[in-house]
Amino acid sequence: MESLQALSGSGGWPASLFLTPEKIPFFSGTYFPLEDRGNYPSFMRVLQSVVEYYSNKKPTVIDIGNQLIGLLQTELKNEDIPNTDHIKNALDNLVKSFDKDNGGFHNAPKFPQPHILEFFIYLKDKYARFSSLISDEDLNEMLNISLYKMASGGIYDQIGGGFHRYSVDAKWLVPHFEKMLYDNAFLAKIYSMAHGIYSDTWMKFISDDILDYLIMQMSDKSEGFMLLRSRF
Repeated sequence: MESLQALSGSGGWPASLFLTPEKIPFFSGTYFPLEDRGNYPSFMRVLQSVVEYYSNKKPTVIDIGNQLIGLLQTELKNEDIPNTDHIKNALDNLVKSFDKDNGGFHNAPKFPQPHILEFFIYLKDKYARFSSLISDEDLNEMLNISLYKMASGGIYDQIGGGFHRYSVDAKWLVPHFEKMLYDNAFLAKIYSMAHGIYSDTWMKFISDDILDYLIMQMSDKSEGFMLLRSRF
């Protein structure tokens, strides 16, 4: 996002960044439509222009990338490096907001928030380093209850497969009927990683079932994967 803001002057999602083979961004934007729309070029036209620019003006591309790296490195040097107090405060807030009965955090509407669950899995993996910040009991409770309650509720499509975007209630029962590619890909990873920790077969089943759903229902042989599926 910092690269997007530096290159284009503003941020937003989705973030479209074009990188050199060395993984250095040199051009960016947010959403590009399928076809030209007013002053907005189509994504295909952007791709063609980027390829042409990179092929004909490679020294300029490299110079743009080097300037960007220098700018971002300067910003990083000027930022205060967070210490463990920040992590401790974040974890304390998560423990306080955790729903012990239903899993997840806060009240309705309730989102799976797989990035938080992955953070907990990371802490489990590196627990010797972070044991002073949170108890192993709290980590296990928040992970296991959240993963089980989500997989048991209506937010998870027990028939069609895949997770809906969020639940309109606190118990994960009534879903918002929209399934996002990024949520399901992330959650498949989370359930697989959790299975690696706890060896619960149902976690592996959920992970495999999500991936089956993505391949069967959200893939297009000619286009890759669809961003979302909606009942509308």
